[in-house]
Amino acid sequence: MKKYLLNAGTYDLQYYVVIGKDFDKITTFIKYKLEDDEFEYHFKESRGACFQRFNYIPIIWLPKKPRTAREYGTFCHECFHLTAYILDDWAGMKFKTGVSEEAYCHLLGKIVTDILDRIR
Repeated sequence: MKKYLLNAGTYDLQYYVVIGKDFDKITTFIKYKLEDDEFEYHFKESRGACFQRFNYIPIIWLPKKPRTAREYGTFCHECFHLTAYILDDWAGMKFKTGVSEEAYCHLLGKIVTDILDRIR
């Protein structure tokens, strides 16, 4: 399991990216970081996930570094979940085309770029 702690920049919020298939260690890490002893997830049935709990550091999980188009698609999908959490839940900015769309796109671009720069 590899863990990376990154920062969402302007929104002053940190997040983790966890990569690996040691599901017991990953589950323990998520339970600890989200302070949720009842956390359960069926990792084997998933290509990736984004876990969040308000006022806790969100966590993106991927089974491995993306290499294929499908894996990059899943990676971007999970990055959008993180983007939505940061802007909608944490900053209170609802997504609205032509109003907040650009903020969502810029933050998504930053998250994708920062993660790829870090995990390579």
